[in-house]
Amino acid sequence: MEWNQYSRSFRYNGKVGIGNIGDIQVNKKVDAYIELVERGSGDVFDMYLKVDRNTWYYIAYSPGGLQVLSSNRAFNDIVYELKASDRRVKAKQGEAQYIYSLAAARRLELFIDRFEEFEELEEEGEVF
Repeated sequence: MEWNQYSRSFRYNGKVGIGNIGDIQVNKKVDAYIELVERGSGDVFDMYLKVDRNTWYYIAYSPGGLQVLSSNRAFNDIVYELKASDRRVKAKQGEAQYIYSLAAARRLELFIDRFEEFEELEEEGEVF
């Protein structure tokens, strides 16, 4: 990840390797946009993984909440159908609690647009 002064965040655009998901062996490299923003209220993390033209996953974390969204409808349905009490992750002493939910499609659109805008500005030499 590299510091981007214009966006005031750490960013990464490239391939990432996925070894396994749970007990399932994946061993695949996928395209990724990753951004970490430090804020006084807590760090914010966004990650967009594009497996292929039709398959993608989005994960967004901010203090108290983890949001996910995917082109995989079965994945979205699992999260959507859980009761709020079952989506709450209770933390041990000293760790942060959070609840997870589906992200709004608009949040993903804004992340991708913002990420690509900064990439274009860098390519044009308008960002130091």
